[in-house]
Amino acid sequence: MFQTQSSLTFYLLQLLKKEGAFARLSTINLSGNQLMNEGVVNFIQALAHCKQLRHLNLSSCGMDHEAMDEVAQSLKSYRILTNLHLSDVNLGDAGALKLAKIIKGSPFKELRLSSCQIGPEGVKQLVFAGSGLRELDVGGNRIGDSEDISQLQEIAKARSPALALKLPLDTMG
Repeated sequence: MFQTQSSLTFYLLQLLKKEGAFARLSTINLSGNQLMNEGVVNFIQALAHCKQLRHLNLSSCGMDHEAMDEVAQSLKSYRILTNLHLSDVNLGDAGALKLAKIIKGSPFKELRLSSCQIGPEGVKQLVFAGSGLRELDVGGNRIGDSEDISQLQEIAKARSPALALKLPLDTMG
């Protein structure tokens, strides 16, 4: 199972799996670590013992949309996780749709998904699902033209007036 993992990653996973060892951990930043799909899934599952986890940063970790099924399933159990950063992860619309299913009714307040290859449909689903979000960063994605941007802004304003929707400057990517 851990054959492709480094010995340090394996060691950290074993520590995380020990109940109580990291129970009070509230922030984990694994950005920039090339964990790839298998590593991200293993870490997410191992984090089940981190009952105080509020901030999770998996940006630029080498994960793509194929890992989102398992990641989304695991994230459902994190009832106090409020900030999730997945920037520079190749989610695409497929990964965004999976993520939208778990953020609906969740405690998420901040979701950073810049440069994730998400199109207008994926962003629209995230906006619809994230009525409790305060910040949705989708900069660097190919959202579409100015009409698509206006439509997303209108949807966001209607669904959640407090939402700060961060859109790409170059909408055509």
